[in-house]
Amino acid sequence: MAYHAHTTDLRDDLEGDQTVSTHWVDVLENSYLEPINRNQYYLAAKYGGFRVPEGFDPASPESDMIQDQDWHTSGEMLYPGNQNNLSGQPIKRPDNYYLAGRADRMVASLEAAFATIVANIQASSASIAANSTRLDTDTLVFQARFNSASWRGDLFAYRLQSDGSLGSVPQWDAASVLDGMNLADRNVLFAGSSGTLEPFSWENLSAAQRTILNNNDLGESRIAYLTGNRTQERQNGGPFRTRSSRLGDIVNSNPAFSGQESYGYHRLPGAEGSSYYSFYQQKRNEELRPPVVYVGANDGMLHAFHADTGEELFAYVPSMVLPQMAALSEPGYEHRYSVDGSPTIADAYIDGEWRTVLIGALGAGGRGLFALDITHPNEPELLWEFTHPELGEGVEEVSVVRTEVGNQDDPKWIVALGNGYNSASGQAALLLIDLASGEMLAESPVYTGAGSVDEPNGMAAVIAISSSGGRTADTMYAGDLQGNLWKFDQIQANGNNKGVWRLADGEDEPLFTAVSPDQGAPRQPITSKPEAGFNSDGQVMIYFGTGKYLEAVDVESSGLRFTHSAYGIVDDGSLGITRDDLIEQEIIYEDTAHDRQVRVVSNNPRTENSMGWYLDLVPPGNNGESNGERIVVRPVLRGESVVFVTLIPSSSPCDTGGTSWMMALSRDTGGRIDGGVFDVDGDGVVDENDYVVIDGVEVPVSGLGSESGILTRPNILAGIDGVDSGYVTGSTGDTERFNIQGDGTGLGRQSWRQLR
Repeated sequence: MAYHAHTTDLRDDLEGDQTVSTHWVDVLENSYLEPINRNQYYLAAKYGGFRVPEGFDPASPESDMIQDQDWHTSGEMLYPGNQNNLSGQPIKRPDNYYLAGRADRMVASLEAAFATIVANIQASSASIAANSTRLDTDTLVFQARFNSASWRGDLFAYRLQSDGSLGSVPQWDAASVLDGMNLADRNVLFAGSSGTLEPFSWENLSAAQRTILNNNDLGESRIAYLTGNRTQERQNGGPFRTRSSRLGDIVNSNPAFSGQESYGYHRLPGAEGSSYYSFYQQKRNEELRPPVVYVGANDGMLHAFHADTGEELFAYVPSMVLPQMAALSEPGYEHRYSVDGSPTIADAYIDGEWRTVLIGALGAGGRGLFALDITHPNEPELLWEFTHPELGEGVEEVSVVRTEVGNQDDPKWIVALGNGYNSASGQAALLLIDLASGEMLAESPVYTGAGSVDEPNGMAAVIAISSSGGRTADTMYAGDLQGNLWKFDQIQANGNNKGVWRLADGEDEPLFTAVSPDQGAPRQPITSKPEAGFNSDGQVMIYFGTGKYLEAVDVESSGLRFTHSAYGIVDDGSLGITRDDLIEQEIIYEDTAHDRQVRVVSNNPRTENSMGWYLDLVPPGNNGESNGERIVVRPVLRGESVVFVTLIPSSSPCDTGGTSWMMALSRDTGGRIDGGVFDVDGDGVVDENDYVVIDGVEVPVSGLGSESGILTRPNILAGIDGVDSGYVTGSTGDTERFNIQGDGTGLGRQSWRQLR
């Protein structure tokens, strides 16, 4: 019965397979594990919970035998008989069979069972993108998802309705369009031996690349499989893993839209400015420049999908991910990341002409960057691929900036990024790459001196700003794993070193170091990109949160359980700012209003000498103890508020990995905002009806609890009547819409910020 329910579609009137899997917790009466030949619990779990291969048909004698790795993947051994001496013959434990002879093991087993169930059903996703910064009926919202049971990915396009809601049916989904595409029409490219893009085929591979992909002497067939041929999958009698789609899982890569956006570079001096207008007019010609959504997938490819139809225009395979791709065809495939970072798209002036470029990172997929010229999406060009010993793992996004370089008369366009984690030196460092050539600048890496091989550190994503005008970046900020917020600037004095990037003022000291208030004062890691803006006095402020969600230990609710914080730091030229220099805010209220979880924070005023503010992520009534809440995504500046999304890991089956809060704080003080920010009751207006009562006083809400699990960074579109609409994806795969007080800016995509 367990086998039948686990392998048979019980509701063929519904889309997909509706099956029931068995998870058994054996309490071991008298501490005795029955032999497996008469242990019904063990047998029900084994035959009712193994990993079902794609295409498996229990009614067909043609179906393949279940492989050993599908029965057991945990590696844990069991010993039938008396559990006090463990003298029996060991057997492998089915992944969904748990022993619970003691109370503590009962709890651990139930948590493990629930976590496994959640992992198999959740459809997690990356942040959403949109083809506009404003809310209208021509706006499309793009959402990426994945399924962890089959490692299938998808990208959906939803059209916004007149009321700002998402259409119930997607305009297109990329996986279906790609699966229906004629293989002869696919354009899968890679960096050929000539340094240009060539078709990803066996004939074009180098000898070394063939060796990587030629396991079992099936290299040529494997290439066909990787580019979408499914005739050699096991369901069709072949040797390769059966897939449910040609499109691989999209986990951490945020989709990026490229269309008719203007970056305002017509204001630049000289030939750059005078030629940008004509370049922009070419961008508006959809025959030459169709709108495209770019996203990385763990099938080893960056995919370019037509934004209106979902048709794949091309796919690109970075050379660095070939080892991961070799494993994709294995029937016992265990998930690996490859093109897992988020693409960055920008217009840049290279070699005397404007181009639209895409810089891709591998994220959890490895160490490497790539740059493509996507000025003409139907005919992309390779600019370069980049690796370096100081380029570590986990680089998710980069910044493309215009900057002065050395004593050169003309500014140069460069790629700026933190070096990620597990680099050769173990230090946190800033990497600067010439966009045109792919070569590092002479002063790069810019080492911080923080970290070593024995105590490894690493730098997260960089925000670059132009603080003095001229649309030329002159300052950068980034955080590291040891809680340091670093500032970088350029040598200004005339001479051979003018324009060279360095640690701020040439000093080996961070702008600020984030330290937890908990016992022992542990450092608070900074793993997300900061945001930059002005406070009401015109001072530059840097906004960021602390926390880490990179390793297996971080997924546990107990991982990094010390207190994390949201920060706003003033940059007035000082270095070495500490927590004692900041205004303290706190979460003072957490309850339910209008069927939503809500929070309120304090509103302590600025002091004359304060250098910013902090908000510790400690819920009220928790005896001052953290529940593991942290911030691992970049904040969003909106009007007078800065919006943070927090993350609280959980093993509860109802939380799909955890939950989140969306917090809107005053960019000046970090406190609550007078007049309110969120439309809590959903009537389309932000007013007193959205307030809550604390000690008899009505106060505005500062935070909303997630209804969709762990939330990603929101995309906020300029709305009407002073209220903007935000869209955010959760780990359930659902997209939440929220209304927030508008600021009327409608900022487009920016790789760096012009502050003055």
